[in-house]
Amino acid sequence: MKLNGWIAILALAAAFGCTPKAEDNGNKGNETTPVTKGGDSSDDQAVELPDKLNHMGLRYAGLNGVERLYDVVNLIGGTPEVGSEIASITSAQDDVAIFSITRAGGLANLGSETHEVRTDGIYLIEMMNNELEEPMLLFPAEPKVGESWEGSFNVTIKGQEINCKNVVSKFEALETITCALGEVEAMRVSSVGNFEITAGTNVTEKVVSADLWYVLDHGMVKLNMTADEKDGETITTTMDLILEESGGE
Repeated sequence: MKLNGWIAILALAAAFGCTPKAEDNGNKGNETTPVTKGGDSSDDQAVELPDKLNHMGLRYAGLNGVERLYDVVNLIGGTPEVGSEIASITSAQDDVAIFSITRAGGLANLGSETHEVRTDGIYLIEMMNNELEEPMLLFPAEPKVGESWEGSFNVTIKGQEINCKNVVSKFEALETITCALGEVEAMRVSSVGNFEITAGTNVTEKVVSADLWYVLDHGMVKLNMTADEKDGETITTTMDLILEESGGE
């Protein structure tokens, strides 16, 4: 999941306290295309990802059917937990592919997502089983150092209207970091977003900022995030990759 997507979903988690758990369908795919289609294992099919969609954005996002485990600390003020995430391709045409993002363990409360991969980038189209009014750009197809991009969305979840007024992300630098993969080159992205959550007459505003590190073909390996409310409350979240598990043969 990816750039603006992480900052958006974590902001909503901070707003709600607990959100619906993601469906754990146990799907696993291959590390390279073709990847395994999500669904019942009895009728899994190989879905070919068109070459034109296998761009650098998708590779940095790590949409390759690999299950990743993260050490999640201070999520919604809770105790440290291990959470998992996997992206499974569900359909593909010439110029668009759909991926389903599912989570379990310490990330289950963040719910599921649906991403649409296009030739110009990756878009968030559904979160927590609720369709966004307009797709939000998560990741450009060919991210470059110094490049910035913006996104916004409106969605109603659990009777609350979520207005993401603006999320600005920037590819800050390529950095050498040490993580579960060893010493690797990572793309560091900064993101800042403004959120307004309306429940009846009660309106809560949050400013969410994060630094995220992405490794080519491995997705996000590290995240540091803070969510600040106008009343002064601050929620801090960190995530670190601890393991990758391929479901391929």
